[in-house]
Amino acid sequence: MRIAAGTFILFLLPLSFARADDAQAVRVTAASYAQLQVHLAAPLVVEPVVFAGVYALADWNCAGKEGEVLLLRGADGNWHVIAFENNTLADEKFLTVRYHVPQSDAVTLVQEIIAAEKREGARP
Repeated sequence: MRIAAGTFILFLLPLSFARADDAQAVRVTAASYAQLQVHLAAPLVVEPVVFAGVYALADWNCAGKEGEVLLLRGADGNWHVIAFENNTLADEKFLTVRYHVPQSDAVTLVQEIIAAEKREGARP
């Protein structure tokens, strides 16, 4: 019985850390994209990060500039920037029509980012 319980815990640990690892990967990908493609020189802060399906949506700010970044997890398992905007992407219709995010994922992303921003005091 002890082996079974220990085995069960070993399988739970990677799952509990999966989103934390994904959030860090999103931060690194967004920061790299900002430096190489948008040419932002100051450190980029990417927080909060939310997920729905194979999509991630995060707020970013850098030296007084801010916006949101939308990423897609590719078949290779890596995160890829779809949109890096100076304004909000938190509109499910916009995400669906412009970036072809499935409606259910778009709704989840928008609800989660708004809730996360409220917890951090970024939204009234």
